[in-house]
Amino acid sequence: MLPFQRILFPVDFSPNCEAVVPYVLDWIERFDASVKLVHACGILNLPYDVVMSTSVSGPEDILRYQMARLAEFSARHFSGCSVELHVERGEAATVIRSVIARDGTDLVMMPTHGYGPIRKFLLGSTTANLLYDVATPLWTAPHKFLQAGAPKLPCRSIVCAVDESDEHEAVAVAGDYLARHLNAKLSLVRASFPLPGYPEIDASGFQRELVAASTEELGRVKNKHCANASSRVTVAPVIEAVRDEIRRTDAGLLIAGRGNSQDTFARAFSSLYPMIRDAGCPVLSI
Repeated sequence: MLPFQRILFPVDFSPNCEAVVPYVLDWIERFDASVKLVHACGILNLPYDVVMSTSVSGPEDILRYQMARLAEFSARHFSGCSVELHVERGEAATVIRSVIARDGTDLVMMPTHGYGPIRKFLLGSTTANLLYDVATPLWTAPHKFLQAGAPKLPCRSIVCAVDESDEHEAVAVAGDYLARHLNAKLSLVRASFPLPGYPEIDASGFQRELVAASTEELGRVKNKHCANASSRVTVAPVIEAVRDEIRRTDAGLLIAGRGNSQDTFARAFSSLYPMIRDAGCPVLSI
C-alpha cells in the first residue's frame, strides 16, 4: 500500500474527472509516482456528435477514438509525468478491477458522481463497487465537494476516523505517513455512540466507561503509530463526530477504513457511504 508510487486514475472525461486532476498531480509530485490513465470504452461514453458520426462505426473505431481522446487528455494535464494509457472495452468497475489484478497499483484516485437519487445515495455505482471489491486503497472526492469550486490544496490537515474495526491501526499508519509527506497536521477522532436516555435509567456512568475505554484505546493507537497527532473521543454518531472534526480542523483529507462486513445490504447502510458523501473533503479509504 505505502508508499503510493503507482497511481491508477480512471478517466471518463466528465467535469468531476477534470476536477480531480489537481489532486492526482499533487500526489504524483509529492510521492514521485507514476500514473496510469484508464478509460472504460463503450458507446455510452461517446459524445453525441461522435455517436451520430459515420466515421465511428464499430468497436475498433471506438477504441481508436477513445485512445486518441485519452492521449489528448494526458498531454493536456500530465505533460512531463510518467504516464501509461490504457483503453479497454467494458463496464468501468470491471475494467478497473481487471487492470488492478493484471498490473497492480498502489492507489486508485477517482471522483464520485451522484447521478440521480439512487446513485447519489450509493456514491455512484463504480465507486461503490470498487470500495469493497478491490483491496487497493481508494481516494475519492464527493461530487458536491468537487462542484463547490477551487481544489483544496495543499492539504494542511488530515483527519483519521478510528473505530473498533481491525483496520483502525492501518488507518493510523496511513495518517502518520501522509501527514509527514504532505506536511500536514494529523487528528484522530473516535466516536462513542450516545446511549439513549430513559427517565427510569441513569446510563451516564456506563457512558463514561465507554468514553474512557475508547480514550484509552485511541491513546494506545496514537502512541504506537502517530505520537504527534491530536486525538478526540466524541459522544456522537460516527458520521456526526467525523464531520465535526473535519470542520473543526479544516481538514483537506479524511482517512477511514472500509469495515469488515461481507454483506452487501450491511455495506450499503454502513457509515462509510454517507461519510464519503458528506465529508466535505476528499476521502482515502484503506
